[in-house]
Amino acid sequence: MGFFLRSPEAPRQVWFQITPDARLAQVGSPRVSPDGRVIAFQAIDSDGNGQIWLRPLDSLEARPLAGSEGAVTDGRPMWSPDSRYIAFFAGGKLKKVPVAGWPAQTVCDANGADGSWSSRGEIVFDGQANAPLIRVSAAGGIAKPEVSSADFEGSTSLGWPEFLPDGKRFLFIGDLTGEEGTIMLHEVGTSENRALTPADSRVQYAEPGYLIYVLDGMLVAQPFDAGKGEFEGEPMPLADNVGSSAVGLADFSAATDGTLVFRSGESGGRRLLWYDRAGRELGAVAEGGEFRSSCLSPDASKVVSGIADDESGNRDLWIHDLDRGVASRFTFDPAVDSNPLWSPDGALIVFSSNRDGKRGLYRKDASGVGPVELLLEVEGGASPSTWSSDGRFLLYMTQGAETSWDIWALPMEGSAAPFPVLQSEFDEVQPNFSPDGKWFSYGSNESGRFEIYVRQFPGPGGQWQVSTDGGSESVWSGAGREIFFLDVGGNLSVVPVETGATFTAGLPEVLFDPAVFPTLQRNRYLATSDGERFLVLATMSGESIRPATVVLNWNAGLLLD
Repeated sequence: MGFFLRSPEAPRQVWFQITPDARLAQVGSPRVSPDGRVIAFQAIDSDGNGQIWLRPLDSLEARPLAGSEGAVTDGRPMWSPDSRYIAFFAGGKLKKVPVAGWPAQTVCDANGADGSWSSRGEIVFDGQANAPLIRVSAAGGIAKPEVSSADFEGSTSLGWPEFLPDGKRFLFIGDLTGEEGTIMLHEVGTSENRALTPADSRVQYAEPGYLIYVLDGMLVAQPFDAGKGEFEGEPMPLADNVGSSAVGLADFSAATDGTLVFRSGESGGRRLLWYDRAGRELGAVAEGGEFRSSCLSPDASKVVSGIADDESGNRDLWIHDLDRGVASRFTFDPAVDSNPLWSPDGALIVFSSNRDGKRGLYRKDASGVGPVELLLEVEGGASPSTWSSDGRFLLYMTQGAETSWDIWALPMEGSAAPFPVLQSEFDEVQPNFSPDGKWFSYGSNESGRFEIYVRQFPGPGGQWQVSTDGGSESVWSGAGREIFFLDVGGNLSVVPVETGATFTAGLPEVLFDPAVFPTLQRNRYLATSDGERFLVLATMSGESIRPATVVLNWNAGLLLD
């Protein structure tokens, strides 16, 4: 009797790490299956192929998931509640594939990145900027808007849907103020949307009754009654230094059996570091800050960056004087200011903002004196990318409702209207003018992965592929005879080019591995006009891919308390 009536042994937490697979050049956010047996993640291998990979916890190796080829690089896998299927985005479609590895099935036409699969057999996913949250049957069918940003006064974006166990309600993040995200609760088929609490990241419900999310750089679990849709306690820390990106991405995932996986060390620890062409470190400009989308002044004496305030979280622009080693604040508005771009003469800085509810391009005198002016209002928001050396045109990126990322040109003289330069069903991103303004390089995923291409401006004309094994973030040298870019492995590469009546390019050559910070932000490196020095957004540790931490019985400590 004593044997059978003895108290059960308290569950034990077990922590261990999974190191990155040597075959992979880029690794996405981990997603553990609901039964806690397999971790899925989007990855790009050393040959530049994008695919979903699976890492069973009872195995020492990861393997690619057959049928998931072409999975978008900025998307995350979505598990079915029974852990038998994974949904993902590829080729402008939402697809699903059995974990056993059969051919993928198309669920619907869609351009998205993240979503959630309910116990009732439905998928809700987010789309492009300002797009609604979309609901569709996992068996396939017509996708319909479920929650629209128009339902919220002042809302600019919606994302990261996550179903609760009943499959009738889901959580999502609403950027209601432009300063911080808010966890929202929605019931499918209704117009009910209820704000719960501020958060810095996506959120997930985890048994036996918690919401897990990132708050002030810490992964926390807050007691939550899923039936009532109400919190029942304060947030409790799970792990430190688990940050989130500007759009709310955070690398964590929880299973119903008490398995938690997360990747830490990616919210802070950034530094702006000078390298020479041979890959030798020349010294740091600044360390420890959350630098975003930096831009060098034309004379390379200053760098402007988006930096979040430690207390308020508000993002403003700061200018670092590289000669004097002094940083000064450039913008002061409570709106989100980002993506700064210096004018060719160094007199102005153009940037993205959502001031007074108007999203678009703004400008201010680079001296810091004078008011901020609205340059162009763009409904879906805009990111300034490059300015022609004669000052006549500015190229910017924006997301179309049906065409994803496109490249537009804004004439800077007179009152001419902006016009599309590249607009298709593919993503065209990060344009960069040649020094003479007659050509521009850019990234596109039309081949199934991002490569660097060159076209004439404003066109028409041909298209030339510059990279051979994937590429991003192209930059022309000041003489116009070289194009730099990051290859699929994060190496800084260079290709010789010639411009004239036509365009020709040589073979790319790797210069060095700058260990760029793992982020979706632009301008992870900047080049001086002579192509001899590079200012890199680097990690503090020199590692571009962090190991994943797995915790078994993650809530054991919370239950004991």
